[in-house]
Order: sequence, then C-alpha cells, then structure tokens
Amino acid sequence: MSKAVLSLENVSVASPCRVSWDEMVGTDQARFCMQCRQHVYNLSGMSRGEAEALIRGREGRLCVRFYRRADGMMMTRDCPFGIRAMGRRMAWMLGIAAAIFFAIGAALFAARLQPEEGRGQPGPSAWEWIRNFFAPAPPPKMIMGAICIPEGAPDGNQAAPQ
Repeated sequence: MSKAVLSLENVSVASPCRVSWDEMVGTDQARFCMQCRQHVYNLSGMSRGEAEALIRGREGRLCVRFYRRADGMMMTRDCPFGIRAMGRRMAWMLGIAAAIFFAIGAALFAARLQPEEGRGQPGPSAWEWIRNFFAPAPPPKMIMGAICIPEGAPDGNQAAPQ
C-alpha cells in the first residue's frame, strides 16, 4: 500500500476470527493466537500513526483487532472523540463520587449532632460511627445448662396470683 492510499477507515477484516482476545497471550497491543499461530495486533490500542506504520510495514497476512465508531472511523488510542467520551464518563463518575462523599459526610455530621438516648450529649464521633457501622457483628454466644426460673415468676408449681 502506498502512503497516499492508506487510510484506517479503508481497513476491513475479510474473515472475522472467533477466538477470544482474552484467551490469547500477550500485551494490550499485540497477542499471539494459538489457534491460527499468528500475532494479532490491537489497532485501537495504538496511536493512529503507529497503526498506519504497522499496516504499511507488514507484508502478507496481518491479523488485527479494532473498534469502529458508528460514523465509520476506526478508534485509536489518540482518537479525539474517544478521549472526549472518556473525559465525559470520568466527569460523571467524579460527580457521582462527590455526591456520595457529600451524602456520607452529611449523615455523619447529623449523627454526631443527635444526642444519645437518656443523655443530652452529642452521639459518637464520626470515626466511631463509621467503625461501629462497618464492624462485624460479634458471633452469638452459646449458653448451655439447666434453666433457672426466678423467684416469684409463675411456673408450673406455683399458683398464679389472682
């Protein structure tokens, strides 16, 4: 292929491979397929220049893996649309994390301000509240022996008070 004709948008796969990428051995950019005994190159894990240089430099059969956007463009590591989309996802995740952090902080602050029952003092500190909340429950105690009924309690031997 000449340099002027090469466009990643013209690259297509003649016969798709059925072997899972995760079953192949290698890195994120290239893995070895044990079934066809070929190296498979991840064009979407490379920059546009690296992908074009690989295609230009290889002669013969070349096995590749890539993602193609809905508009026909091949996604590469430096794809501006992919980077923007990743930035939007990251902004959403950071926003959600900040909201969760704020909600937990508000709950801890409110728990600290509530007085405990019977005392007019504030409750446990935020760290104590977190520790108590996430602490595992103690295992139940096994108690074994003859039962003892307290004096004055109705049992089968005494008459019930009238």
